[in-house]
Amino acid sequence: MIFLGMVPPEQQRPSVAQLKAQQVEATRRLVQEENEAEYQRALVSIKESVRAVDGPDLRETLQEQIRQWFIECR
Repeated sequence: MIFLGMVPPEQQRPSVAQLKAQQVEATRRLVQEENEAEYQRALVSIKESVRAVDGPDLRETLQEQIRQWFIECR
């Protein structure tokens, strides 16, 4: 009946392996949260860097293309 899930199993103390697995899982989740926070900070930093470095060049290129289009169509 226990095997079929019809009767709850007797309360047993967790084994050493189960305790170790829970500890490893908690550590993994902590590292995962730290990595996610670092990723989000890096994402913001990279976006700001691209805007500061490549932004003016892209703007100038697009303005030149628009000017060229006006000249050709006019």
